[in-house]
Amino acid sequence: MLQALQEGDNVAHYTDRPVEPGEVELVVDGELRELHSRYHSAGHLIAYAGESFGWRGYKANHRPGEGRIVFTALDQTQPVTAEALMQRAAALVAGNYPRVLGEEAGKRMVSWGELTPYACGGTHVLSTGEIGDIVIGKVKEKKGELTVQYSLSH
Repeated sequence: MLQALQEGDNVAHYTDRPVEPGEVELVVDGELRELHSRYHSAGHLIAYAGESFGWRGYKANHRPGEGRIVFTALDQTQPVTAEALMQRAAALVAGNYPRVLGEEAGKRMVSWGELTPYACGGTHVLSTGEIGDIVIGKVKEKKGELTVQYSLSH
């Protein structure tokens, strides 16, 4: 098992056992990796959609069945509904924007098309159209935070 987490300005990778220095053999489940890439990329698009309402995503879980993003308020927020977030995210999927990778201050930066790049060490689809239908299941605002639960329909 491997988990990648944003820790301040760094992306930390955690494993379920020690990894010795040197060469290792990896076996990748292609279907599972594709599913995780779609979920992780969907999380980015939901975060972009949330920004248009004045919210900034800062914590997330992109595992299938556990999709969740927690936002904090920026300067001025607007009311957010599941339907409005789904519509904005769906427009980004439909745009079929190509993934853009870059580097800034030694950090891997990820975006699609002209969207704002963010530091991220996760796996991502090559274009937003590969994500499929994003379903926003629940939107809850409490104590200055907005929590959004999501899934993919296929």
